[in-house]
Amino acid sequence: MSWDKNAACRTPAVNREIFFPISYAGHSPEVKQAKAVCRSCPISPACLAYALERAEPEGIWAGLTPQERRTIRTRTRQEATR
Repeated sequence: MSWDKNAACRTPAVNREIFFPISYAGHSPEVKQAKAVCRSCPISPACLAYALERAEPEGIWAGLTPQERRTIRTRTRQEATR
C-alpha cells in the first residue's frame, strides 16, 4: 500500500488506537476522533476503496465504521443486480 504513506492517520500526532475502538457506537469519543482525522485526510477515497475491496471487518476506514461499510457493500451489490 503505497497510497497510505500520505494518510492523515499516519502522522505521529495521531494515536492509531482510535481507529480500532472497543465500541463503534456513534457517540464513542474514539469514533468521533477517528472520523475527524479521516475528514481531513487527502487519501480518503483510496482508503475507502481499499477497505471495501477487502471487506475490512474492523476499524475506522475513510471515516466509516464496519457497519457503515457493510451498508455500502450491500447497497452496491443490490444496485449491481438490478
